[in-house]
Amino acid sequence: MFTFGKTSYFKQIDQNFRQSVGLALSVPIFNGSSLKTQWKRSKLQLKQTELTKEQNSFTLKQDIYKAYNDAVASLQSYNANKKTVEFSAKAYDFASKRYDLGLLSTYDLITSQNTLQQAKIQLLYSQYDYVFKMKLLEFYKGQGLKL
Repeated sequence: MFTFGKTSYFKQIDQNFRQSVGLALSVPIFNGSSLKTQWKRSKLQLKQTELTKEQNSFTLKQDIYKAYNDAVASLQSYNANKKTVEFSAKAYDFASKRYDLGLLSTYDLITSQNTLQQAKIQLLYSQYDYVFKMKLLEFYKGQGLKL
């Protein structure tokens, strides 16, 4: 029942009994300290990223030093194999002359020839290994890969 006009104070209270109006105000001052936690987490993530970058830099430097040492070792191997081919060729020439004179068996001549062929194969292997290692160094210098 609705009445229009003046209504007394106590009658108003009686009519509006158990009805309420509320007002809530939320001010995110502390916010469960989640902003502070996120800020600290971001700082830690930045530090972790910097450490990862530094570690990658050290790894790259180590890879470059390894590639340089491998190239030097490969050059030494190539030079040693070159001398091996020279000596094997001389040994084969001497064996061939001895075979022609009848002082050497066919088996020994073929063995000398196989030794020469193995030395040539090792020389080719070390040559291509050296070229590969030098190309790797050129790549690390930033010159790209060119054949």
